[in-house]
Amino acid sequence: MELNQQIYIGDVGGRSYAKATQCDLTLKQTSLGYRLGFRFSIEPLDPDQDNPVSLLGWEVDLFYKGPEGPILIGRTFPGLADHGNERHEIGRWGWYLTREFDLSAGDFVRLVDRTHSGDMIFEFDAAPQLYHPQHDPKTNRGVLVIPQSKWLEYVNGSGMDRFELITVRVPVRSSHLHSPFVDALGKIRQAEMQYLRGEWNAVAASCRAAWKTVLSVTPAEVKPFDHLLSSAIGDPKRKGFALAVIKGLNDVLNEGVHLEGDVKNGVPDSDLTPPDALLCLHLYSVVLGYVSSVMPTNDRQ
Repeated sequence: MELNQQIYIGDVGGRSYAKATQCDLTLKQTSLGYRLGFRFSIEPLDPDQDNPVSLLGWEVDLFYKGPEGPILIGRTFPGLADHGNERHEIGRWGWYLTREFDLSAGDFVRLVDRTHSGDMIFEFDAAPQLYHPQHDPKTNRGVLVIPQSKWLEYVNGSGMDRFELITVRVPVRSSHLHSPFVDALGKIRQAEMQYLRGEWNAVAASCRAAWKTVLSVTPAEVKPFDHLLSSAIGDPKRKGFALAVIKGLNDVLNEGVHLEGDVKNGVPDSDLTPPDALLCLHLYSVVLGYVSSVMPTNDRQ
């Protein structure tokens, strides 16, 4: 992938000896989190055969560009592909340099949350260590812009659990084999993908659809909440607690309807924010998981 702003390797006198023209990104899980890998393609610029200059090292600080400007992630380290020996005489041939950075699972999730709604922009402050330069080395900045769709491909391919920060219980054990929970779970997964794409209102709509799917199987002669909590009805304390939780969720559902606007009357949708959408995902997932757990298996038809 071409760098949107190439990184020149030069000195404060204005001489450039080489430049990084491309950067390929890799993203993979590690035992403690995730590793960002940047493989730079370096091209020499008008080498002086009589006074060759060598690159002894390359200190690269990594930034991502947020709404308020570049935010430092940290100092990268050489990749294993460089085998610990980075000395390169700048001659006629190009070469590659790899820089990597490790993020904890939580830090990576926060990075994705801050950047998934638009193009991902990485910036690099690269300070070369030169042997026999004409003047002192100069730090230069480079920019890599990854289109939003491509960035989401990287994220989705990394195996990232969308909810590593908070463990959310969803009906994924025996309940996923039974209606209506298999259908409801599908709608929750749809909401997760909508969250990744930054479709906040759609997240809430999918979560409400999941809840409506579960309510829709209640027999006509039975109250929906009594049906969902049938195994807890015999214990007054459990029944009171469970009903309070379910009614609270249903109130959120009813309130959410008012966010959808009215096309006929010209009332626009309310704009949800990322925290609003994440709250819906967490709340509906947890309560659906609870209901699935307390319902007898023979009621999950």
